[in-house]
Order: sequence, then C-alpha cells, then structure tokens
Amino acid sequence: FVITAYDFHHPFSETDGPIAPLYAGDNELSIENVVYSYLEDGLDRKKLILGLPYYGGVWKAMDDDPKSKSSLFERHLTYRDAKAKAFIPEAIVYDTVGWSAYYVEEDTVVGLTALPFDTVYAFTKYWFDDTLTLRKKFSWAVAQDLGGVGIWALGYDNKHLELWSLIDSVFTTANIGKYQHPGGTRLSVIELLVKYKLVLVVAGIFLLGFLAIGFVAALF
Repeated sequence: FVITAYDFHHPFSETDGPIAPLYAGDNELSIENVVYSYLEDGLDRKKLILGLPYYGGVWKAMDDDPKSKSSLFERHLTYRDAKAKAFIPEAIVYDTVGWSAYYVEEDTVVGLTALPFDTVYAFTKYWFDDTLTLRKKFSWAVAQDLGGVGIWALGYDNKHLELWSLIDSVFTTANIGKYQHPGGTRLSVIELLVKYKLVLVVAGIFLLGFLAIGFVAALF
C-alpha cells in the first residue's frame, strides 16, 4: 500500500507551504497524522510504503511571510531545479515542524502596473526538500518500521548522487546485517555464520567434492 505523502500544498492551496510536511500544527494535515490514520484503521505497517517527493513548489507573494494567504502558486520545482538555483545556503530557512526547506527571493519591481488595483507580487517563495529534510523523513519511516519509501519521481534528481547516498546511508544502516531468527533471537550476520559454522563446513566439503568429481569426469 503506497501513500502519496506529498501535495499537502498544491496549486489550489490557500497559502504557500511545504509539499510534504512531516509534522504539522493543529487542524493541519501532515505525513505523520495521515500515516497514523491508516495504521489506526488496521493497515499492517510493514505493507505501507511512504511515497516522498523529489520536488517542491514556487509561489509569488506580496510579502515574505511563510504560509501567507497573499501567495499565488507559480510552478513546481524539481530537486535538480533547486540545485540549479544555487540558493545561498545561509539564506535557506528550515521549517523544523514540517521539516522542509524554505527560501525567499525579493523580486525587482520596475514600476507599478497601469491599473492601480492590479496586484504586485514582490517576492518569490520556494518550498523544497534537500538532503537534511529527506534524511528526517527517511529516518522517520525507519523508526515507524514501515515497509519502505518510494520516490516521485526518479529522474527529478538528474543524477545528483547525494540522494542515492542518503538512501544507502539511512536504510543500509537500519536493515542490513541483521537476521531475525524464527524463535525471536536477533542475530548479526557474523553471529549467524559462527552459529552454523559446522553446517557451512560440511556443505563446503560436499561442494568441493562435487566439483572435483565433475572435473575428473570432464577429463574422460
């Protein structure tokens, strides 16, 4: 079962905001409360895949306040687009509730429009995920013992290998190298090899024997 844990803010949202907020305030949707809702309904957490985005959103706004009702959605922003923008690292703000990155550019307004009631959008807002925020979300999925994560969409990173390295770091550390014995004893791979070394040695002898017989037979 794949949850599309994104588009919490979209082209028709009343405000700008994170595409995939991990947590949220009261009366707001988030990855956490959506996942918990399914788990409370009886969904097996091991069968739940958390779909996460490699894209964000861009809004035009009359002010630089996050989640402002003056914002107008402009377009989506892929991970490769965000990297190409070369945002000033010190100017990136991290929403530590939703765990999303937020960046504001002040636009150059040449002059007022001809009609006095026309809206002048003086700021461009970017909401997106990077390695820091995705690490939080990947790690949360591991901590919740979910079945895994999915990405929308492969290719949006445009060969930026740091995201693959991040997946390798989070999920390899969490899952590889442990074996759950049917009796409930958790063994490392090394412990498993030691425990069954006699079986492995005997199997190895038989394997070498068969190879030797096959080699001799091939000579005749």
